[in-house]
Amino acid sequence: MSKARRIAVYCSLFFIGGFCSSLFSEEPVFRLKVRVAVANIRAAPATTSPVIAQVQKDTEFVSHVKEGDWFRIEDLSEFSASGKVGYIHRSVVDVSPLVPVQAGKPEKPAENVEQVSRSEEEIGTEISWRLEKRTKSKPAEPSKDVRSVSNGGFVAFGLRAGLNMATMSFPEKGIMTTRTGIGIGLLMDIPMGRFLSIQPELAFTQKGAASNDYPLIAVRINYLEMPILLKMNVPVDIVRPFVIAGPAVALRLTGKYSDIKLFDFGVILGAGAAFRLSDSESILFYLRYTMGLSPIIKDAFGPFADIKNRIFSISLGYLFF
Repeated sequence: MSKARRIAVYCSLFFIGGFCSSLFSEEPVFRLKVRVAVANIRAAPATTSPVIAQVQKDTEFVSHVKEGDWFRIEDLSEFSASGKVGYIHRSVVDVSPLVPVQAGKPEKPAENVEQVSRSEEEIGTEISWRLEKRTKSKPAEPSKDVRSVSNGGFVAFGLRAGLNMATMSFPEKGIMTTRTGIGIGLLMDIPMGRFLSIQPELAFTQKGAASNDYPLIAVRINYLEMPILLKMNVPVDIVRPFVIAGPAVALRLTGKYSDIKLFDFGVILGAGAAFRLSDSESILFYLRYTMGLSPIIKDAFGPFADIKNRIFSISLGYLFF
């Protein structure tokens, strides 16, 4: 055989061997375990891609594809009604290699066959147990908004501040005019389902009124107010409208007006919207009306016997968890 022919044969064998090696090379397999309280699964490997599902801590997956810092999840039918393929980021999971049985691997000596078989059986048993555990666990609902929480089932905290246009009810029309004050408070958002939540608050609020005909009631009264509001959320994506309603009790703080009752009872009606900043933060906008239900003046008679607080307020808030 000539030297040129031998070189051609060696090259052919080299390429055939490389091709066969690629056919029988093992595919990388990764075992993923969620290590944060709630992890987002997105439609594409990017943080700007929409969230199509959420999974809870200790949920496990097997991934065959890694794209940069993202792992591809092939089947999300247990976590999303669409059952689409999704991607989870490396930062929210613990990753360990899951070594598959290699195709085309030379047969080992007889004394090792039993050990290899046991290893395969142990791997299969462990995978079956993990899948069964994941099936029994309750899947998280897909998230379309801030853990405002009405979707994720987590309590959120926040604060609000705004202006009060306060006045008082009076039998004679045109007597009472508004007086501007402030309202500052803390709030919680406690989910009761996807659409409903309970929002208790603790707020410093200024009430009162002004009058040209009755200077004695041109007052500003400071209260510590504690509303408990039922909040109905409209489940849309970036901007989430909501309505609120519920009772409120207020404790008078100022001691200047001894003829004003210590407690004021009322009801709050309002509406607003939550503007999502991230998966855990929102800016809130409120319009609310507080209607007093009890007269505020002690031992009053005549037209003053039924004076009650009335407030229209505009507020901005910040919600986080």
